[in-house]
Amino acid sequence: AGLVSSVYICRSRALKCKRAVLYITEGCFLAYIVLYGYKFYGEIANIANRYQHDGGWAIAFIVVYAPTFLALFFMNVPFAQTFEIIALAFVTFILVVPISRGRWYVYSDEYMKEYLQMDDATYSKECPQ
Repeated sequence: AGLVSSVYICRSRALKCKRAVLYITEGCFLAYIVLYGYKFYGEIANIANRYQHDGGWAIAFIVVYAPTFLALFFMNVPFAQTFEIIALAFVTFILVVPISRGRWYVYSDEYMKEYLQMDDATYSKECPQ
């Protein structure tokens, strides 16, 4: 829908103001954040199992969801809109969703002490003492 409406505005001779394309682009990225934030919310419990540790959701964000936002740095979008989109994506994927699903609790001092003292068989093969 965003691509079709952007092409229509650029090709239209009746519309003199082509600035509406920037708002359509922003709207598409914000819709992406909302839809994939909801998807991330549902998948975050399974992501820890897929990446074999509790911080796997951060790796999944970097590998799966963040590359979409790299396109903003190569598009001719004003800085304020780029900053707004990146800030909302960061807040959604790094703060709101993990806090609401309880994924930041694993970084407490007690948990980290237990995790570092744990003798895991998978790590003892790779790192002999």
